[in-house]
Amino acid sequence: VHYFLPIFGNAPGGWEAGMRNAAKIRDEKHESPRVHFGGVKIWIDGTMATFTAWVKEPFLTNPSDRGLHFIDTADLNRVVQMAEELSLRLKIHANGDAAVEAALDAFEAVAAGQPLKNRHCLEHVAMIAVGDLDRMARLGLVASVQPVAKAATPMGSAPQKLGRARLNKAFNYRGMSDSGITLAFGTDWPVFPFQSVLLNLWASTRECGCARCGICCYAERNNAPPLLSCEALEAFT
Repeated sequence: VHYFLPIFGNAPGGWEAGMRNAAKIRDEKHESPRVHFGGVKIWIDGTMATFTAWVKEPFLTNPSDRGLHFIDTADLNRVVQMAEELSLRLKIHANGDAAVEAALDAFEAVAAGQPLKNRHCLEHVAMIAVGDLDRMARLGLVASVQPVAKAATPMGSAPQKLGRARLNKAFNYRGMSDSGITLAFGTDWPVFPFQSVLLNLWASTRECGCARCGICCYAERNNAPPLLSCEALEAFT
């Protein structure tokens, strides 16, 4: 098990103190043979389920509502810079396309000086602009995503708040995979059940004539192109 230490800008000492404390915990090796320090987790925005993800275009039900974001550009750039300086891996919660763009901007700003030394990760990536797919791939960032969220989001009021066209472009795992982004599938437990094999089977429900396996991963029940079940299995493992 790899654990990631959450840090928050409103904690004593702010972001910098949180990053230095994380490096201290890593160096003190609060670990066991089965539990290892993985890095630091921060949150840029909210969630798709609560419609607090930070999006570029406002929700259709409120023209002034683009979700929430919890860290400004300067602080985000500094967190990424410190992660590189302290050799800490970052796991950044980014659901909306505006949040993903902000994360990529920060990594690009730091990588302009020298290539990134650590392999960082964006968590959820529910919405990403097509133009940001190649950027994310070039930066070597991992997309840690959850197919069950892809299946659940179109339910409820999401079509009314996001619009069907935008919803159909969400959870673009095929676009990520084709762009060369490494996919890491998970469950987001305890938000969703901890049964990754069952979730993978649930996601692998539409035939596509694949020469490799004949089945594809199509978790969201919408019009986005599917992944193959073998690709989904690789992402889960």
